[in-house]
Amino acid sequence: MKRCPICETQYSNEADYCLKCKTLLQDQEEPPPGPRPKQKINVKGLVTAIIATFAFIGLMIFLYHLLANAG
Repeated sequence: MKRCPICETQYSNEADYCLKCKTLLQDQEEPPPGPRPKQKINVKGLVTAIIATFAFIGLMIFLYHLLANAG
C-alpha cells in the first residue's frame, strides 16, 4: 500500500500520486509492533498561546471601553 504524506489517504501500489492533493505517494512502512510512543506536549508553545489569547481578550475589552466612553 502507498499513502499520501499530506492527507494520509491510502492507495494501491500502482498509484503514483494522490487524487486529492496531487502529492507524490510514498510506500507505507509497517509500524513496529507494541505500544505507540507518547507524543510530547510543547509546553512553551502552549503557554505562549494562552498568554496571547488573554492579551488579545484584554485588548478587545480595553478597545471596547475606550470606544464606549468616547461618545
